[in-house]
Amino acid sequence: MFGTGFALSSASSFKTVISIVVNEKHLQTIREGMSFILLKFATLQDGTVKIGQNTVVMHTKRPSTMDENVVRKFTNPPMVDELGRIASLDNKMRVSVKGEVSNVSGIIETNETKRKIVTLSDGNATVDVKLWGELASLRIFSGSVVEISCVHVDLYQGRRSLNSSASTKVKNIDVEDEFSGVIDGVSFDESNTSILINDEMLSCSTEQLSDIFPGGVFAENKHVKGRKRRSVITVLEEDVVAMVAEDVDKMVAVVGEDKLPEDELLGEDKEEKDIDNEAEVVTEDIDNLLFK
Repeated sequence: MFGTGFALSSASSFKTVISIVVNEKHLQTIREGMSFILLKFATLQDGTVKIGQNTVVMHTKRPSTMDENVVRKFTNPPMVDELGRIASLDNKMRVSVKGEVSNVSGIIETNETKRKIVTLSDGNATVDVKLWGELASLRIFSGSVVEISCVHVDLYQGRRSLNSSASTKVKNIDVEDEFSGVIDGVSFDESNTSILINDEMLSCSTEQLSDIFPGGVFAENKHVKGRKRRSVITVLEEDVVAMVAEDVDKMVAVVGEDKLPEDELLGEDKEEKDIDNEAEVVTEDIDNLLFK
């Protein structure tokens, strides 16, 4: 097992960033922002420093001759808006990119690594970004607009793509819109979890669906609301207010069915008044009889 990273070296007077390959023995020792003296290491043909099992790693103070501008440029690399420019960049150059996701591969796994390939487009050109390790598990949807920072150019068989690094971050920069309505359909397929609402199919996470449909069972008349970036749901919850309003409407409808027509009510009132009048006449006649 091994790890990879980048470092400044005294071989270039700390002016150039180099790649390093670290044996698992030293993975807990070599950390970002720290300085070391290396003994018994190897330098590969492309300039990569290989820190092997027998390499001696010694902690030391930060070199006074180190150029901080080189560090800042490395940690905050330039943003490439025009993806066509990637084709002319130097191998291993570190950049950040943004664009619309036009394709997302499944997770590609080997015995030691896993990766996902995300294809970005700016409308004129495309570039493949390989997300390695834990980044391969990120949920990224076609149609979303993302910014991917701290990737480096990889030249292979004359074609350039981008590889993620240990400091790569993926940020969704789409504008969020609110939505609400009744869910008309749902897909519980883990590779395509989504809902159909307002005649629009929106992608969502397994966790979001579980909150709305516990046990993975569809239920009718589910009122929901939330926010989305294009066709990707970022927030999804039940719309309790809308559901209560619907229940009230149903109650009113039921009461309305039991209500008698107005003419019948008037008729009943008239009959009751006639009975009262008759009772008064009878009572008066009885009183007259008694006083005679």
